[in-house]
Amino acid sequence: MRITEIAIDGFGIFYDFPIRDLDPGITVFEGRNEAGKTTLMAFIRAVLFGFEDRRSGNNRYEPVHGGRHGGALVLMTEEGKGYRVERTEGGAHGRLTVYDPDGSRADEALLQRLLYGTSKAFYQNVFAFGISELQRLDTLQAAEVSSHIYTVGMGAGLTPLATVIATLKGEQGQLFKPGGKKPTINALLHQLEETQQTIRGLQTLPDEYYTICEQLTAADREIKQFQEQLEDAKRKVEWLEALVRARPNWEELTLVHQELKDLPRIDTFPEGGVERLEQVERDLASLDTRLDRTRRALREAEERGAGLRPDLVLEHCGRSPVSLSDSPVASWRFETPSSKAWKPTRS
Repeated sequence: MRITEIAIDGFGIFYDFPIRDLDPGITVFEGRNEAGKTTLMAFIRAVLFGFEDRRSGNNRYEPVHGGRHGGALVLMTEEGKGYRVERTEGGAHGRLTVYDPDGSRADEALLQRLLYGTSKAFYQNVFAFGISELQRLDTLQAAEVSSHIYTVGMGAGLTPLATVIATLKGEQGQLFKPGGKKPTINALLHQLEETQQTIRGLQTLPDEYYTICEQLTAADREIKQFQEQLEDAKRKVEWLEALVRARPNWEELTLVHQELKDLPRIDTFPEGGVERLEQVERDLASLDTRLDRTRRALREAEERGAGLRPDLVLEHCGRSPVSLSDSPVASWRFETPSSKAWKPTRS
């Protein structure tokens, strides 16, 4: 790859400064001090690798005579294809734009492919170095520059040693990364740890099995004990229910015993006393029946007498009504004492 055209819009002392049709061979720029030779080299560096950071303190070559900061380079590949690379003001290191040979816009990764992965430090110390780089030998001792020089000395072709190392590190990162999860070895280690945890968990299963068996046996014993207690409770409930049902009879029996205690003591019992008692009970029953018939007849007579008017009857007969309260006629009533005998009494 070589540079065929330089177009400076505004960079240091240069303003609208184009250089076209550069020859394939060696091109020499000649000029007095402060003519702009270093500025031109810095422009090529800036377009390819970005403007200097404002915080670095390095010269950014801001436009002195106007124009937009930046410009463009045309890079020609060995196949004869020309790519235009532009960098203008914007962001920390400028805004980069790359165009394909047909004029269409390409991605920024294309520039890295055109430069074969060359870094800014390597380019600045090997291909585009100035007096300041020559005065500082430590710049050639940088790891990246040393690896490129080592690559050239070994004749390793266009693949720098740094690229090989970076590729190997990238592949290493895909295989294993400390504290990582996605790399292959990390994932396998994670799976191994999970498998070991599973194995440790399975190793505890026999102990858990025996423990569960013991708990099951103890639970069976408790169930049997509870069943026995339940049967005892059922028997107690049945006994108590029987007592509750028998309580009225017991109370009646207790009352009878108490009444028996209150009765006078009989030393002798008359001959045929049981038969005589039964005959008396039959007579009392007959008297109760007659008493009920008499009471019904009395009520019927009272109901018939309630509809009569004695005063009218007496007047019809030519007699005066007489108050019964003044009459010496006695009224009779029947009483039935607890002995069930009856007798007329004067009221």
